[in-house]
Amino acid sequence: NVIGRVKADEEGNFKLIAKENGADITDSSQITLIATAPNKRESEKTPVPSNNGEVSHPNDLTPPPAAELVPDNDNAKFTIEPEVEKATVEYTDNDSTKKTAEVTRDKDGNLQSNDPNVKVEGKDTIIVPNENTQDDTPVSVVTEDLAGNTSEPTVAGTPEELPNN
Repeated sequence: NVIGRVKADEEGNFKLIAKENGADITDSSQITLIATAPNKRESEKTPVPSNNGEVSHPNDLTPPPAAELVPDNDNAKFTIEPEVEKATVEYTDNDSTKKTAEVTRDKDGNLQSNDPNVKVEGKDTIIVPNENTQDDTPVSVVTEDLAGNTSEPTVAGTPEELPNN
């Protein structure tokens, strides 16, 4: 039962005076927030506290989990968690050109890549085949959640992993 809609500011903050059928809502267990944005998945249902029907939600500042590196001899392979909305992949192609690809989720949670050199599998795996990257160069992934928070980069091909020149 929708009791109101409100637009958040640029920082994600909002305030809603909640009423149902004209009566103030005072029981916070009855209020659940779902955030939406154009062309993005809805957020999980989040119970929010009510102060005599006034509902506010502070901006989410918690970064998402970083991508996890998956051992694979033929690829730079990463897995990401379901709460990750977008991943930025940086690599150097075979022509020594630095590339940045974006992997996003569709409304069903499936991953999509805007770069044919960056492959995706299902809802959690990003693959950059070694054949699409310059030898001895790193591939990094930074994840981003619905609130725009970013993780620390996860890097495949770090100096410790690269062969000695």
